[in-house]
Amino acid sequence: SRSRLVRAQRLPQRFHPPRARSEQPMAAALFPEKILGKNGLVDTAQALEGKEYVMIYFSAHWCPPCRGFTPQLAKMYSEKAQEKNIEVIFVSSDRDEGGFQGYYGEMPWLALPFSESAKKQELSQKFG
Repeated sequence: SRSRLVRAQRLPQRFHPPRARSEQPMAAALFPEKILGKNGLVDTAQALEGKEYVMIYFSAHWCPPCRGFTPQLAKMYSEKAQEKNIEVIFVSSDRDEGGFQGYYGEMPWLALPFSESAKKQELSQKFG
């Protein structure tokens, strides 16, 4: 599995996305109610509120091209995400929780919890 980002689309300034699941923004409806932040679980809708771009990063610690790309993406994210109103959500293809935790520790963004394997499969099928 190669590292990949789902293409982000810029939304027009006055675009009002349709609401799904408890008035959540459209991007939040793709994920469970809680996703993993750097300090534990966070409310998905709140974490993505107001973001102009939400990028889904499919990757795994055992994938050499991914391991090479992740530091570059992390650098760009740290430099530009706030200014450009971007959020990245890591969706892991790691084989175990330990691999996921170690690899996610190198990332400055949000993640789909490793335990959400059914949601990971759904996202992979939708965007893979």
